[in-house]
Amino acid sequence: AQIVTWSRPGLGRSELGLVGRSSPQIVTELQRVLQALELEPPYVLVGHALGAFHVRAFAALHREEVSGMVFIDPSHEEWLKRSRLTRTQTEWRDSRDVFQREVNLLPEGARREYASLEADTVRMTRLPTLPAVPVWILSCTRFGEAEQRAGRRPEDVALWQELHEELASEMHVEAVVEHQVRPDLGSAVLSEHPEEVAEGVRWVLRKLEEG
Repeated sequence: AQIVTWSRPGLGRSELGLVGRSSPQIVTELQRVLQALELEPPYVLVGHALGAFHVRAFAALHREEVSGMVFIDPSHEEWLKRSRLTRTQTEWRDSRDVFQREVNLLPEGARREYASLEADTVRMTRLPTLPAVPVWILSCTRFGEAEQRAGRRPEDVALWQELHEELASEMHVEAVVEHQVRPDLGSAVLSEHPEEVAEGVRWVLRKLEEG
């Protein structure tokens, strides 16, 4: 399969640009990139973490252009609201401070995307139904020293997996969905175990070949 890796504006070597970094803007940019490359749809889209929002938005708005989706430890629109319910006000403030410090270390493009996070979580709840295509979801539920330093707790891991199970159940009723839970993998799966991501893409391609 032909593979395209896209560094969104403000990431990698891509210039930041002058516009906001909301999910609708990113979807528009992605479609323009694919058109500029003269790549004919449909596409298998792969999104990691917050990138899963953009994949879902693209698939919902351009249904005929998507043949499959791969979600790597995807963000979920209910995460902020439901994780807050498990904490006191002080604990929530402290966890948000830790999260913000992590975000501040990211490239400016990513920081601007996270600035649109709350608005994008609302947009996710209003998306049209996703297309009936193969969907592979990987939940990385490792809980080690790195996760603890980032302010996460064991109950956060359980909630993370629960939200991914809900995401899987919310796919199109005719979609073939594979949800894998890997307690040996963490959020840095792209750099630590990229072969796991490749397996997700291969799974989708096999399902497409099977018809």
